[in-house]
Amino acid sequence: MENKRHELQARAIGERNWLFLLYLFMQSLNSLRLFLVLLLLAFSSCDGEDDKEYETKKGFLTAHTWKYERVSINGSANRVNSFPDDRFKFNMDGSYIKTTTDLDGNISKYDGNWELNSDATQLTFIQGTMRFTAPIRELSAKYLKITRNDAPEILIEFDFIPE
Repeated sequence: MENKRHELQARAIGERNWLFLLYLFMQSLNSLRLFLVLLLLAFSSCDGEDDKEYETKKGFLTAHTWKYERVSINGSANRVNSFPDDRFKFNMDGSYIKTTTDLDGNISKYDGNWELNSDATQLTFIQGTMRFTAPIRELSAKYLKITRNDAPEILIEFDFIPE
């Protein structure tokens, strides 16, 4: 009789352990599901914010005709007087027109295409076979600030304001 009781107690303990392990397993699955749902929501909201920021910056870029406010070469004084009448107009279709006026008052227009990278931190100009990418220092409703670094020893900063 004593053996039977010990046997029943051992079986009960084994069943409780099995049930307890099953309970822990189910809890961990619930935690994993919750974690995966939260992770999915976090990434979904980030993508939307990135898209919104990209569209906002694209809107800033295309909303105005931009003129030079400051041009600096290797940190030198403002060289904007070299480009007093130059203008850039970026269009929503990815094209741009640059208008320049020389010292004799002759107006020239150059057209090309532009691209923003996915996080709107670089602006690429494409004109025929020429292509150059400029890091964007600032792009807002009031400023477009880009940098051109053609060679390690030459750093040109262009600051534009709306016309």
